[in-house]
Amino acid sequence: MCKNLWPEIKMDFEDSPKGILLKQIEYLNNNTQERIWGELVLTNGTDYETKKSLKNDIIPSVEDVCYKLYITARAKGNVRFLLVSVLQEPTKTYPCHLKDEINDIEYKDIENSTDFIKNLETALRSGKVTTLLANLI
Repeated sequence: MCKNLWPEIKMDFEDSPKGILLKQIEYLNNNTQERIWGELVLTNGTDYETKKSLKNDIIPSVEDVCYKLYITARAKGNVRFLLVSVLQEPTKTYPCHLKDEINDIEYKDIENSTDFIKNLETALRSGKVTTLLANLI
């Protein structure tokens, strides 16, 4: 009889970009009584759109994963907005890249959860996102 050869798989990665984004979705859903609904969509890395420049060192590929954080306003005809995107190698937690889609700002090579949270907070608390959320309630 063969035993289970798989490693113990932890389902709770609080310090990972995915875990942090899921927690923010939970906060948003609760704080707005689900009038604005957060959603995390997982795709391959080619869905991460980066700024085009001669000095750009981010080259998304199908081997990477891309998380996209959307919000939907149910009372406004289910209008949907993309707030942030994250590009990550699936075999590593960090470094990762974060793109603030509303303000068109990229944070490259984020090395740890502290820096990820700091940059995500800057994106989510920006004036544009604050106004967007207020207009969607």
